[in-house]
Amino acid sequence: MNTLYKAFFGLIILFSCTGCFEIVEQVSLQENGSGGYKLIANLSQSKSNLSGIFAKDTLFGKKIPQISTIATKMEEAKNKIAQMPGISNVKLTKDFSNYVFNLTCDFKSVKDLDNALVNTIEFFDEKKREIPTGNYGHDGNTFKRQVNYNYPSEVRNNLNGQISDILAKAKFTAIYRFPNPVKSVSNPNAKISPSGKAVLLTRDFLSVAKSKEAIANTIVLK
Repeated sequence: MNTLYKAFFGLIILFSCTGCFEIVEQVSLQENGSGGYKLIANLSQSKSNLSGIFAKDTLFGKKIPQISTIATKMEEAKNKIAQMPGISNVKLTKDFSNYVFNLTCDFKSVKDLDNALVNTIEFFDEKKREIPTGNYGHDGNTFKRQVNYNYPSEVRNNLNGQISDILAKAKFTAIYRFPNPVKSVSNPNAKISPSGKAVLLTRDFLSVAKSKEAIANTIVLK
């Protein structure tokens, strides 16, 4: 199992005594194809449990990383993204009191955003496997969110009862904003805002772990 998968399950073990958490991604697209990106990890509902966990050396036989180590890895990810072509204004906020973390950046094109995130994932993969691009796409009046790297089979093989229960309580939320009204969405769980210019999709992490299609969405603008 490569580093990306090990990190994923390491986080699940860490969160297993914490309760709920939510990951939010936001993409705001402009007329010219540029825009802004924001990634939020919100563990504030579990801050008391997390503080107790970080005071320990191990959890379920696994070594608990120090907060300083986690902060360093976050900074490395931020710096990697900031070095990518077409990416600017990269900012990272780390609140280890409430356990809320935000990464924001601007991009010249959706392709630049996709390349930046893919290259950052590859950077932290010890086996240096190539991660396919095309996870975010934009062509004319169509915006696409897909998951092109193959994770479900390895993830499903590690979904024991405890981990499944944790993932069922955790949420992944996607918010996409556009300069023009939305004509249609392909994901049946996606909702168009009253203004018609934003799309909201919320799924539990268990659904995301079982199928890449859980967050896949093709959004067509008018």
